[in-house]
Amino acid sequence: MQHVSGWSVIAGHCYNPGSMDIQELTQHMHDFVHAKGWYETNSPRQQTLRNLAISLNLEASEVLEHFQWNGDLDDPEALSDELADVTLYLLQIASIAEIDLEAAVMKKLDKNYNRTWDETKSEIDKKNSKNGYNVTVFGGSSPQPGDPAYQEAYQLGQLLGGAGYTVLTGGYIGTMEAVSRGAAESGGHVIGVTCDEIEAWRPVKPNPWVQQELRFQTLKQRLYALIEACDAAIALPGGIGTLAEIAVMWSQLQVGATKERPLLLVGEAWELTMQVLYDKLGEYVPEKYRDLVTFTPDIKRAFLQLQTQNKIADK
Repeated sequence: MQHVSGWSVIAGHCYNPGSMDIQELTQHMHDFVHAKGWYETNSPRQQTLRNLAISLNLEASEVLEHFQWNGDLDDPEALSDELADVTLYLLQIASIAEIDLEAAVMKKLDKNYNRTWDETKSEIDKKNSKNGYNVTVFGGSSPQPGDPAYQEAYQLGQLLGGAGYTVLTGGYIGTMEAVSRGAAESGGHVIGVTCDEIEAWRPVKPNPWVQQELRFQTLKQRLYALIEACDAAIALPGGIGTLAEIAVMWSQLQVGATKERPLLLVGEAWELTMQVLYDKLGEYVPEKYRDLVTFTPDIKRAFLQLQTQNKIADK
């Protein structure tokens, strides 16, 4: 490459690098790949998305090599070459996948403004809460709009949001969506606690009523954040995940790993489930630990119980 009065000469063509946008850079990248014959069907360097993604990862690792043994930049020119390689692969992947990279970047930045990373209760910004009281709601992912369980969760969200509570949910679908929606529509602040492992297991994204995303890498981190960040927790009907959330929070309360706070279980099903535990394994669950869990028949009773506990805590 030659430089002529601020212009660059590449393969006999003159370019003004400072005036090019992403579309022009992408076209120059395509021109280069075509010139090398790598888009041909018989090319030994097939330009598939998989191959390009692998190449991008390899080039990114070469960026890291510049800092392998110290944190200083010894060769800026060599680093610039590696960054250019990363950029070229990124542009090519976006182009072949028909992704508007500029729009994707701006959309992601917008999402990130409403996200926080690896935070706990002491770090959550409570300025959006009218009363500085966080309530976590556990529940299943299967309820759909129109289902009685979805409507019940939505009504609970309305009650919590209308009372000024900050509401934390798992952030995704089903009960989590319904509670988030009800709380947001009634003026409450909604925090969705999400994680990479959930999204790798199931193709799902935070629901549109999540106003602040608290994101973690693992399911375990997500679970403990939901527990540690709340002043009270309400468990609606659910399956394995909800049972795990109840059990872990109950265990945390039992050993004093987290300060005592209300754990409210809504509905006959949870009470019957626990009663079987008490009947069959009662010697392992002393009365003082049973008192850490409160059963309520419906969401209205749960909300009233929460209000009562909150007033006691404030005194």
